[in-house]
Amino acid sequence: MNYLDELTQKLCPKGVIERPLWELTAWDKKFNSVDRKKQSKIISYHYFLAGDLKNIITDNGDIKILTTNITNLYTKSELVSDFISEGEIVC
Repeated sequence: MNYLDELTQKLCPKGVIERPLWELTAWDKKFNSVDRKKQSKIISYHYFLAGDLKNIITDNGDIKILTTNITNLYTKSELVSDFISEGEIVC
């Protein structure tokens, strides 16, 4: 038994419900090679460019900004409330 199986058995003794990723996510663009039923909902998001991110970085912010580098950047919800939705990940 591999480590992942051991963890699953330990943390989820009744098993894990497996669902395809497309059932759980919403995307901001349509992928042509993906069946239409798998992408029934497309949500338009605001795109933040690197320059935009520099302008919204604050100390003691309440929203973590994810980047492709190791950083510890935050912004305040008041600065981006018109651009992001609850549960959205900005990176």
